[in-house]
Amino acid sequence: MDTVTHALAGTLIAHAGFRQRMGWVATVALTVSAAAPDLDAVPRLGDTAYYLSHHRGITHSFIGGAILALFLAAIFYRFSTHKHYWRLAGLCSLGVLSHIVLDLFTSYGTRILLPFSSRRIAWDSLFIIDIFVSGIILGGILLAYRFKPHSIRIGRTALALIASYILLAVVSHGMALARLRGQVERGGIAAIRLAAFPMPFGPLRWSGVVATEEATYHNIFSLLDAEDRPFRVYHPPRNNPLLTRAEEHDVVALFRWFARFPIITVHEDGDGTVVEYFDLQFGQIEGRRPFLLEVVFDQHGKPQFARFARR
Repeated sequence: MDTVTHALAGTLIAHAGFRQRMGWVATVALTVSAAAPDLDAVPRLGDTAYYLSHHRGITHSFIGGAILALFLAAIFYRFSTHKHYWRLAGLCSLGVLSHIVLDLFTSYGTRILLPFSSRRIAWDSLFIIDIFVSGIILGGILLAYRFKPHSIRIGRTALALIASYILLAVVSHGMALARLRGQVERGGIAAIRLAAFPMPFGPLRWSGVVATEEATYHNIFSLLDAEDRPFRVYHPPRNNPLLTRAEEHDVVALFRWFARFPIITVHEDGDGTVVEYFDLQFGQIEGRRPFLLEVVFDQHGKPQFARFARR
């Protein structure tokens, strides 16, 4: 999820009874700790490769998150009037945990097992910015402030609504996978792996991706569709010597480690050739290609540079 939604989720949790018992420090501690794991995203401002390497890394793992929570609790203990360290540590742990769990439901991938494993886990149920989750959180906070005598009930009701919506999204994801598998079987496609990624304004619309030995298939569909939506087929370029040279770049190795369904295209650009890498897990929005990697060659096939394009 986006950082603002994480922070607001911490504020909402505070309204579920912690603020009423511990005062303003509970709201601040939960809000800050719920946003804190995204500190690893700050370097993206200058280096996308660094962002891909480190975002949702150690600060999003259970071990690193626990250490982060203890560190934040020490800060609040030092600068607030609340001198119960382990209560503060519990609040900060809850805030960090809420961040990690919400991120797990998205598609980006979260390395919760660091430092023991760098496996990226994604439950593919929520879009990175989900207006329903954000709306429930914001509405719950506003109502809790407006009707303070009932703020605990409002906060807990809003959290229950979020949990119910996420459960609906998880069930819908299972239905989307079943529908995608059915289309693959009906089409006689020899799938190696497939995935259904959440679309904005879900949970009825999904982005389906199917990988085979020969091509990658992609479509956008709704669980309410009466018929299968046609696939767009991506065939990898063949017998192009520039591909081998492009693969020698370290940044391409990083991209391949990160990408779940990489698509490669080769096209002429001015006096040279560009090899482009794009991950279809981010193919939900037409015309938007985050983390698009370009390896540029001159007219003689000499590599010039590799960069992440901002599109």
